[in-house]
Amino acid sequence: MSRPLLPALLFALVLAALPAHAQQNNQQNKNTPYGSYVQDLYGSGNQDNDQKPATWQYDKKYRMLGKGPAHNFKTGTNPLPLGMQQIYLVRKEGLKNNEAALRMMTPVSLGGCINVAPPVIKMRKSANMLILNIEDGVISVNKKPQYGHFQCDSGSHTASADLILNRDELIQDNIRSLSFQASNGAMDVYDVKVTPDRLTLVPRSTVAFVPYAASTKLDPLVYDFYPDNLVILYASSAPEGADLSAQITTLAQSKGLVESTVLKNGRGLYFIDRTGALAGTLAFDANAFIGTVRVEETYQGPDGPYQQARAVDVYAKRPGTLD
Repeated sequence: MSRPLLPALLFALVLAALPAHAQQNNQQNKNTPYGSYVQDLYGSGNQDNDQKPATWQYDKKYRMLGKGPAHNFKTGTNPLPLGMQQIYLVRKEGLKNNEAALRMMTPVSLGGCINVAPPVIKMRKSANMLILNIEDGVISVNKKPQYGHFQCDSGSHTASADLILNRDELIQDNIRSLSFQASNGAMDVYDVKVTPDRLTLVPRSTVAFVPYAASTKLDPLVYDFYPDNLVILYASSAPEGADLSAQITTLAQSKGLVESTVLKNGRGLYFIDRTGALAGTLAFDANAFIGTVRVEETYQGPDGPYQQARAVDVYAKRPGTLD
């Protein structure tokens, strides 16, 4: 064999041995306590990961679409907690005196340029139960360009919906309970106690539908059916703990009001306006100044504490949202 062919032959033998040597090392690595993880971490002969396309974060499959006729928003993210609702009984403008509104509200409030679709409530009756199927509200981010002339309501947004309950129908149909059923399978049952004067909901469970604890009402699940001519008198600037009921009653009587015997569920004194002078003119959630009463307050002077009378304004209003 000639000398020039010898180096070439040795080089070919080395190349032929390399794959077998690499395969032997690969098998040895798999037998280590770390398995193939060491190879994946530091690189291996498999290049599949390098060939995978990058994820497009705006792909429709990663975004939630609104459902139902009220959800006509474009595709968008939905940061609301699914299946969670806070519930409480409220009074709304336009309700009859035998109706109550059951409000369902998501437990979060969001700000920014967003569109909000409320929860969708479907109701059906089964024996002595009302079954409420609730689809979650949808929030869609408004992606319009934020130019100077662009009008965007960037305030606080909450997804909520109201279900109107009729007292007479509840009594006539002998409804004893409400079953709240979320679209994700969560369910709670509330007992219904209704009389001509009051509606009360009592929870058996509060897994997903919970009473609204932040309500200023003493009990967010109690609703009183007031007559149309009821007005509430109150003195918002009165000192805390001051009893002005006698003076306010005297002032009310001078205006032709008669003290009410209906159930009371809030602050203030309740009266019946037989003439309709106030009840017939006051707008919902509005008030009217009707006079003043006087309260004795203690002041600190150079010679010690002394008493001095102060005028306190009294206002009248119709029963409001949380009365």
